[in-house]
Amino acid sequence: IRDRLRGEKKSRILIPLLETAIERAIMVGIRFATQPRKQVQTKQTVKLSAVCIPGLAEPVTLELTPGDVMVISGPTGAGKTTLLETIAGVTQLRTGRQVSGEVSVFGLNPIEDLPAASSLIGYLPQQPRTWFLGETVSQELASPALPRVDFQDQPIASLSEGQVVKLAISNAVAHNPKLILLDEPFAALDQ
Repeated sequence: IRDRLRGEKKSRILIPLLETAIERAIMVGIRFATQPRKQVQTKQTVKLSAVCIPGLAEPVTLELTPGDVMVISGPTGAGKTTLLETIAGVTQLRTGRQVSGEVSVFGLNPIEDLPAASSLIGYLPQQPRTWFLGETVSQELASPALPRVDFQDQPIASLSEGQVVKLAISNAVAHNPKLILLDEPFAALDQ
C-alpha cells in the first residue's frame, strides 16, 4: 500500500499522516504495556549477558546492583538508545528487532514479562513527547502526589522541549522504581 500511495499525487499528504498514526499507535501500545503495576519483590541485580545490539561493535555484558550509576556514551548510531530500550523491554515492541543474549532485570526478562518488569523500571525515552497519552499536563501526570508544576494546565502540544522532558522525568520516577533509565535526559534542559 505504501509504495502505491507514494506514487499517487492526491495522497502525498496521506503517507506522512499514516506513518505518524502508526508510530503513535505503537507508542500508545507500549505505554499501556509499561504502566506501573504492583511491585513484586525480586532479585537485586540487573544483568546483561552477551547481548548483541545493532550498532555496537561487541556484545554487552554487565551487572548493576542497587546504588550503581552508569553513564553510557558514544557517537550517534552507536546503539545507546537500543541498549536502554532493550533493558526497558520495549526494543522488540518499538522496532521489531530481535536482540540476542540474555537480559535480566531483577530476575525478570523485560521482553517476556513487560508488565511486571515495568513496575520496577522508570524509563525516560529519547523522544518523550511520543509517549504521552493525555492532552494536558494535568492529565499526563502519573501521580497526584507529584508537586504541582507551573505549566500543569497547559496542553502538552504547547510545552517546550525542556518542559516535556521535566514532565516525562516526573512520570518515570512517580512509581518509585528500582531502576531508572534516562535516555538523553538533559538534551533539552538549560543549566
